Amino acid sequence: MMRQLSWLFVFAFLSLEAGAAAGGQAAEPTAMAAAAPAEGPPSSPPRAPEESVTILFNPGSARLSNAGKAKLDEVSLQMKQDPDLRAQVIGYTDPSGSPDEDQRISEERAETLEAYLVTRHGIDPSRIATEGKGAADSTGDPVQDRRAVLTLAVP
Repeated sequence: MMRQLSWLFVFAFLSLEAGAAAGGQAAEPTAMAAAAPAEGPPSSPPRAPEESVTILFNPGSARLSNAGKAKLDEVSLQMKQDPDLRAQVIGYTDPSGSPDEDQRISEERAETLEAYLVTRHGIDPSRIATEGKGAADSTGDPVQDRRAVLTLAVP
């Protein structure tokens, strides 16, 4: 109610001022109404593009380091703030073991990230997809190959 009265006052004042400037004639009310701000819900901020986080592991291990946990803590905050975000986690390993062993450890690495987000931060497991790719997509650097990549995106 107060907002409507404020606009009415502004409209009346501007009409009088415009009338005085035009030689005593009042301005058209439709022209003044166009100056009023449009009301409605504020537009939502644009969504960020996909974001990826890489977590490195020790050889033959799927255990998270403190640095890895810190990165996942940040990811959990983003996921809690935006319930539409989904995580795709892909685990990898270096080609030092047998193909079966490499596949197993890469799956364990992806599942470790999921388990941390679910148990530590309460993220719904249906929002996280995991996959192990073994030694596929090797970077040529064994340290960089022992990784899991988590990608956040809105479906």
